[in-house]
Amino acid sequence: MEGPGLAESLTPRSTGQWILAVVALVFLAGAVGYAIRAFAEPSPNELSTVDEGFLIDMVDHHDQAVEMSIIATDRASDPQVRRLAQEVIISQRWELGVMESVLGRGGLTRRTDPEQLAMGWMGMAPMPAAEMPGLATEEQLEELRGASPEQVNDLFLELMIAHHEAGVEMAEFAAADGSNAYVRQFASDVGFNQRDEIDEYRRVQARLAAAAQAPAA
Repeated sequence: MEGPGLAESLTPRSTGQWILAVVALVFLAGAVGYAIRAFAEPSPNELSTVDEGFLIDMVDHHDQAVEMSIIATDRASDPQVRRLAQEVIISQRWELGVMESVLGRGGLTRRTDPEQLAMGWMGMAPMPAAEMPGLATEEQLEELRGASPEQVNDLFLELMIAHHEAGVEMAEFAAADGSNAYVRQFASDVGFNQRDEIDEYRRVQARLAAAAQAPAA
């Protein structure tokens, strides 16, 4: 008996996996470029307080974005919202690897205590890392986890917009006031990408709102 043909084997799940694989390859190509630049730029052990603070705090920021995106990938009802969440998982996990690599080469590590103070490098009053601007509270995360699939669409976009807005401010500050050329360029790229994603999130929000207000057929 012959097995299923190619068209039959490409189920929605396997098709989605192929899409994720293609996107991952695109980011892998970018990672190679970053790796080349990392060795061309000043050594990451030449990090200023701004460089170090940005990398350590942004690692925590990215961790939560990935956490929220995993929830949305699994539970959001809207296909575009799920796709956006998948893109965050892929891109920010890669950026996490870049940041932890740079920290490691400088003899530093990610934060291990959420109560450790953060944001002082931006000239702000130091605060516990768990209270950094843009981070969702535990109550908001619980709401996202327990929301209906339709509610997850809206909650995820709302939380990610606030998350990215704060992330953009952090990235732009590091790009302007950091000392290490590689970190400054990386921060500039992060800020640009997150601004672009905010715009896309808002377009999806508008579409979902219009659909919710449309009269039933």
